Amino acid sequence: MMTLAKRQFSSVREMVANLVQNRHLTWEMAKRDITDRYAGQVAGSLWAIGHPLVMMGIYIFIFAFVFKVRVGGTRELPLDYTAYLLSGLIPWMALQEAMTKGATSITGNASLVKQVVFPVEILPVKGILASMITQLI
Repeated sequence: MMTLAKRQFSSVREMVANLVQNRHLTWEMAKRDITDRYAGQVAGSLWAIGHPLVMMGIYIFIFAFVFKVRVGGTRELPLDYTAYLLSGLIPWMALQEAMTKGATSITGNASLVKQVVFPVEILPVKGILASMITQLI
């Protein structure tokens, strides 16, 4: 039982060491993922920042003006509904995009996985890193 735990810890430590060793490759692939996603579009890489802002604007417009939701202004809920909406929406969008990219990264990069010398552990990390960069901005 103890040897299984030691082997698992050893494999996690080896994976982390591999990610640290290839951190520059991971960073460059994440930057390339961001620029390639919006290549050929009118706004280009600015759309990486604009897309989450447009999504938040649409949600605010729908809930504040179309549905006329007015929550807040009381002692228990001092802020407007849009503050509560965005406080949940921004982390949700980041988590949703990171999970989607992380889950599909290996099947989406089958040509890299087939290469023997390529570290496969980089692919989910670069997808998650690319999605978190755009959401943090």
